[in-house]
Amino acid sequence: MPMIYQPAGRAREYAEWACNIYRGCDHGCTYCYAPAVLRMDRAAFHAEVQPRGTLVGITAEAAKLTASGNTAPILLCFTCDPYSPGAVVCDGWTRACIEALHDGGQRVAILSKGGMRATADLDILGPGDEFATTLTLYDPREWEPHAAPTLERIEALRVAQDAGIRTWASFEPVLDPVQSLELIEEAAPYLSLAKIGIA
Repeated sequence: MPMIYQPAGRAREYAEWACNIYRGCDHGCTYCYAPAVLRMDRAAFHAEVQPRGTLVGITAEAAKLTASGNTAPILLCFTCDPYSPGAVVCDGWTRACIEALHDGGQRVAILSKGGMRATADLDILGPGDEFATTLTLYDPREWEPHAAPTLERIEALRVAQDAGIRTWASFEPVLDPVQSLELIEEAAPYLSLAKIGIA
């Protein structure tokens, strides 16, 4: 099964192409759809993070996309987070995967709730790459127990913007419409685009 794939359904609105470089995510988001999609036990999915794929394979798939004329960035990630606590300790796998995609001629769109953890590889991002986060509530600990605090995620957007990287945020799910609107306003100075999901 290829690592780089075309998302289906509503996910296609967020990215034309995606690559899930880990299996599992220890942010522990209570609304996460990934365990069901992957047919995994929810507790097991949130308990362990393991790298997926090979760098040679990722570069080869990226090169095929480049040869086909694709210019849309590859989203990292839909069913995991490239900068969850568990991902960060995986010996630089996220950075290596970004480099593998670049080696294949593709750009990346980082989507992470990792806050400042997610800025670790900004130095290898360049023109055409993107940096994004998900924003739900000012205090999302009940829903996203191990993700970075909301204001830290907004700060990460600022840092990425200052580094010259195109930024966007996903306001999804909408758990409190009033807070979502306030967060859009607060993050707006650091965004090129806001994507608003459903409740």
